[in-house]
Amino acid sequence: MKIKEITTYLLKAPLREPFYSSTMYFDHRKSLLVKITTDNGIVGWGESGQFGPAELPQAAIDVFKPLLIDEDPLNTEKLWEKMYCYTRDYGRKGSVIEAISGVDMALWDIKGKALGLPVSTLLGGRQRESVQAYATGLYFKPGQSLHDYVKETRQYIDKGFRGIKVKIGSNDPESDLAVIRALREEFGKDILIMTDANHAYNANTAVRVGKDLEEQGVYWFEEPVIPEDVAGYKVVKNALTIAIAGGECEYTHYGFKDLIVNHAVDIAQPDLSVAGGFTACKKISDLASLFGILVVPHVWGSAVAMFATLQFLATILDVPYNNIPRPGNNQTMLECDQTENPLRDNLALNTLVMHGGNIAIPNEPGLGIELNEEVLEKYCVKKG
Repeated sequence: MKIKEITTYLLKAPLREPFYSSTMYFDHRKSLLVKITTDNGIVGWGESGQFGPAELPQAAIDVFKPLLIDEDPLNTEKLWEKMYCYTRDYGRKGSVIEAISGVDMALWDIKGKALGLPVSTLLGGRQRESVQAYATGLYFKPGQSLHDYVKETRQYIDKGFRGIKVKIGSNDPESDLAVIRALREEFGKDILIMTDANHAYNANTAVRVGKDLEEQGVYWFEEPVIPEDVAGYKVVKNALTIAIAGGECEYTHYGFKDLIVNHAVDIAQPDLSVAGGFTACKKISDLASLFGILVVPHVWGSAVAMFATLQFLATILDVPYNNIPRPGNNQTMLECDQTENPLRDNLALNTLVMHGGNIAIPNEPGLGIELNEEVLEKYCVKKG
């Protein structure tokens, strides 16, 4: 079996109501989907293009095409190294690794379909058949009041979520903390609360904010400082008792090595569409488990990224092993973005359904997704 064709689809979907985090403004959702076709007709899908302009990884994949055509798609490790080493001098982080991520994901999808097995089985086997989901939302919006935060959280709880992630990192830490206090007062200890600053604070401010988050029983404090500041992560982690999470803006097992070996985080958050696909993220997960660090992947993409992340989640070890594993303690979870995104909600013909706060992990070959190509064409603005 040989790789015959590689096609990319740059997707953009405008939003009815823009929102923002501490560092980014969102008025549309985007994705770069990667389609790889073999000479015997098997098609694999992958995703990248989540951080920054999706045109950049699309251009990088054009560079990779001559390296990949006529190669055996089952040789995932070989092809990952071929792409990485070809661009090592200038592409160890950022859009080049995003491009590798999308290609690698599509290759594993092909491998699963060719062998009739889900990707999770090929990665070493499934630790679980379903995973608890938490809701990511509660972004900043103009005129947002504490009542609005409470109302939005109530909607997520009514959907069945038992955990929520709240955006913090505004230029007024006290207003960030007021939101957490209001949610805890309204909903008590019945829900997990996670916070995400999107690296908006310096270490000193992060420690001050973190002390209050401790009092509110927050589970984790995500990206308290900029991703380059591993020493700052350690300052924050050593000063607080709540879990420190990070890594969504880190790339490959090489990049995660410093975070993990230095015990700079309690929870590592690689994104399959960003950090190097299955090939790199499996290495990240294995390394993290050696150092007693739980992996809870970041996911912010279309339905392709969601299905792929579920396959990865099936393989992640409980840290540490326990006869009664529990999310919020030693077991991984699925991040479920709840902001408007037709690329997530409409792109798959087979939908993911939550029961009792958990989502079942697909058992079909490959990623387990059936793509709605009419939706793909509707939102495609550039084909490569």
